[in-house]
Amino acid sequence: MLTTDEIDIAYKYPFSEEAKRVIAEKGPKRIEYKYLELGKDRVEAAMNKKQAYFKIELENVKLGYVISYIYARMLVSASSNAALIRAFASGEARRSGMALKAEPAQTIMHIASQLSYAVSSTNSDEFIVSFSEYLMKAPKGENYALVNMKLKSGFVILDRNELSKVLEHSIYLRVLSGLPIPKGQLPKELVDYYASSKLKLPESASKPSMSSVLSHGSTWIDEVLATPIPDVRHRTVNLVLAPYLVNVKGLGVDEATDVIKKYIEECKQLNPNTDVSETYIRYQCNYSKNKGMRPLSLSKAKELLGEYINFDSVVQKPKAKTDGAKNGG
Repeated sequence: MLTTDEIDIAYKYPFSEEAKRVIAEKGPKRIEYKYLELGKDRVEAAMNKKQAYFKIELENVKLGYVISYIYARMLVSASSNAALIRAFASGEARRSGMALKAEPAQTIMHIASQLSYAVSSTNSDEFIVSFSEYLMKAPKGENYALVNMKLKSGFVILDRNELSKVLEHSIYLRVLSGLPIPKGQLPKELVDYYASSKLKLPESASKPSMSSVLSHGSTWIDEVLATPIPDVRHRTVNLVLAPYLVNVKGLGVDEATDVIKKYIEECKQLNPNTDVSETYIRYQCNYSKNKGMRPLSLSKAKELLGEYINFDSVVQKPKAKTDGAKNGG
């Protein structure tokens, strides 16, 4: 039986263990239209930077909001748009960060623990984190540099506002984890709803039209470069990107390596777990050049990346054909 406190925590922090229990016990067993609408509203609020935390007392409203988080995750996954996914994660993190600032110390430490952050409290308004923990997990940027923080005996001392901002970064990464959900795992009703929802992407999340892309001599592989992916990145580099950039686009190894490095950094925003290094990328670019490799054919690329990229929306330019026959597997 869920307690009032558990439902309240789940409402404030929909990524939490409490939220998982709420979904397991109270979540619908099939797709429901009202939650699709709530999920859409949640995504639009995050997109437009209007996502905010409001204290409410009605338990049914809290439950609906927790469930809408799961629907929102599925909707942004259906979009296959990395910028939209990041905007959603950022909005959710900002909202939970607002809630954290008003929490008692015990709750702040509880949420920190769920984010794998070892935090202790010295009093109700100051918290301590070890140097190593802080350096490993704090956001990058001058505001979070150790030189600008209060330090004592191997610990960083943070007030509740500072800690809330630091944890907000970890919440952002937690929300991003597991996104996008592969399209093959999304309910058909939700995919259909997304297609008809007229959910408008923010300008920064919109991709150039295919007519614009093709007018510059690009191919479906440029759609790959415009769509970060959470998995199969090694094979994407050596079977698609390296041979394409070096042997189709005619880039030098250094330039091709830089392009792929930037792409992998964007992929890490969706899933940071990768060991695709600059050394690996450079090796594959050199190998492709020396062997004269061509990138995978579109049909083979669909088998490799079809879960993450909507190739059906891409018009293939007739004279920009690729050939997977020389890939050697």
